[in-house]
Amino acid sequence: MSGVALGPLKQPGLMTIPFNSNARFIDPMLFPNGLPKPIPRHIDQNLVTAYYEQYNFGTQYELAKDFALEANYVGTLGRKLIGILNRNTYDGRTSGAGPSIRPNPTINSDNARGNFYNSNYNALNLTLRKRFSHGLSFNANYTYAKALDELSDVFRSKTAQISATDVQNIHYDYGPANFDIRHRVVAASTMTCPC
Repeated sequence: MSGVALGPLKQPGLMTIPFNSNARFIDPMLFPNGLPKPIPRHIDQNLVTAYYEQYNFGTQYELAKDFALEANYVGTLGRKLIGILNRNTYDGRTSGAGPSIRPNPTINSDNARGNFYNSNYNALNLTLRKRFSHGLSFNANYTYAKALDELSDVFRSKTAQISATDVQNIHYDYGPANFDIRHRVVAASTMTCPC
């Protein structure tokens, strides 16, 4: 076995573990103001399944041979949507910042998950459609829509607000959603080559 180090294989069960006798304990200056305040998180015991109500109405009109115009009204109501609500936030009537102006200064945020939020989406869809004839078909779509909610995306805190601004009146935040797109145009066509 010349020149080969086998370590624990040579003497099974025997191993050298280095020990530093100059071990240091946590520096007391690491937390000069004490440990950070806790952030309790809990789920509302009355949590229910969120639900959506969808509705639509549409009509279709033949403009000419192979051409049709379609108009649709589409709506969706989101109710009892699950989200986060920080119940230990200051109400905005004070002029300072810091933990002393929170309702419970012994903790940081108090994040509760529950059925706090609602959403509303309404849209008008217009479609001009040409059925396939003479080697051509197409669809041209226009959508005018409006999406409203109190809180758009509670689980992606890097890109959005994760709690209501005023926990006493969540509906103050009701307004255009982060994903509200008012106007959208989409077109597609198919042509055959006269080969």
